[in-house]
Amino acid sequence: MTYSRSMWAAALLALLSLSLQAEARDRALLIGITDYQVKKLSLKGADADLDTMLRVAQGPLGIAPGDVRILRDDEATKAGIIATFEDWLVKGTKPGDRVFISYSGHGTQIRDLDGDERDGLDEALAPWDARTDGSNLITDDEFSALLRKLPGRKIILLIDACNSGTITRRFGRRAGAARKGERYFQVTGKMGAPAPVRAWAARALSDHGFDDQTRDLDIVSFTAAAAYQLTYEAEINGREQGIFSFVIGELLQKKPNATHAEILTHLRRRMAKICRGVPACKLGNRGRPPTPQMRASPATVLGLPFGRWRPQKAKPSPEELVVATLPAASDGATLEILPRPRLRYPEEVRFRVTSPVKGQIILFDVADDGETSILWPLPGREEVLSSPVRAVTFPDEDSGRAIQPTPGASGAVFALIAEDEVGLQALIERFHARKKFTLIEFVAAVSALFGEAVKGDKPSAQAASRGLFRELRTPRWRMVRARYRVD
Repeated sequence: MTYSRSMWAAALLALLSLSLQAEARDRALLIGITDYQVKKLSLKGADADLDTMLRVAQGPLGIAPGDVRILRDDEATKAGIIATFEDWLVKGTKPGDRVFISYSGHGTQIRDLDGDERDGLDEALAPWDARTDGSNLITDDEFSALLRKLPGRKIILLIDACNSGTITRRFGRRAGAARKGERYFQVTGKMGAPAPVRAWAARALSDHGFDDQTRDLDIVSFTAAAAYQLTYEAEINGREQGIFSFVIGELLQKKPNATHAEILTHLRRRMAKICRGVPACKLGNRGRPPTPQMRASPATVLGLPFGRWRPQKAKPSPEELVVATLPAASDGATLEILPRPRLRYPEEVRFRVTSPVKGQIILFDVADDGETSILWPLPGREEVLSSPVRAVTFPDEDSGRAIQPTPGASGAVFALIAEDEVGLQALIERFHARKKFTLIEFVAAVSALFGEAVKGDKPSAQAASRGLFRELRTPRWRMVRARYRVD
């Protein structure tokens, strides 16, 4: 049989393709931009962030040095980032491999041109060659399209940015000079955000398009702040660096096997502590620290060490599903099951809650079989902690109600404390009226409430005179849980 040159070439290409697929492995792409082409956009801490992310890639994730690609400053043009993503990650990995992506640099908001954003804005990353007129940006739609080219991979995404659910470090609060340590710039001209829209009208990566477009992918993402929040650089250990990058690197160096849930809790506590010593951080967030966010898909990865997944067929437990959907830290709140977590039928059970802040409390039970019920408040009642650090026991003596556990049952009780008025009482009454509802229905409804913006604190006269207005922000809330078993 005679083979033409084209047939031989096709066969050779097929063999090379199979060889490349066989050699595919875990890979990392680390992007950091300190010195922008537009000099007034330059940062100070992205170089240190890159060093931290390199240690994360080669340490806890165990990615070989030859499988890490770094784009620094003028290497991280728009064309360079997209080409490297395509060649290094899409072509260089296969389903089942892990892909680690980190980004340290600017981001911004521009007008939404395709109508897929409810707030009328697209969020965008700012490559080295980004311009303040909105050119050379990578929008959230473009970034999501790149991620969708990685089906079957296990994606770990770390974004050190303000409003970082939007994949941005911070852009567009208003025209003018940035405070020390802020990472943002204002897009001007036709592509800029409409004048009435300020950066606190941004929405988080998990709120809208990014989550909608990538919900079928396996992703663990940590971002530096909630929507409507800023995050900052600071001088730490004698070097300017992103606070988020420093904290996550510090934790993983000390505890490489920290679980995703532990990382989120540590990020929130440690960043809050550091932020208290950074004047700009307190000013930018009205005295409150940024609130790092996490997305875990599937939810089963929540309790696993950083960058690890269970087999795809594994399903999250009901308790894991709640924690993944409502990822709030306890922040000093406590929950006790009385007389003890291991109950004996038919003894009555009570719950004691303390909180360092005032707020409305709801208690709900999630059994290991998924059955969900609201324990407190009762229909028509509202329970509010009128003063912080005060213990409240449910049911109280005035309720005329006793709670008896079900023999053989096990699960977790959750106490949720809402500092802001978000319509929680109306939600409770609605579910009480339904009597029967699924866990998914309940946590989705609660999650939607806490995804809405509330008005922030009214600025002082001095702040208002400098152009600072009352901002929108995400609600403040915390959640604590306790497991039980009934004999």
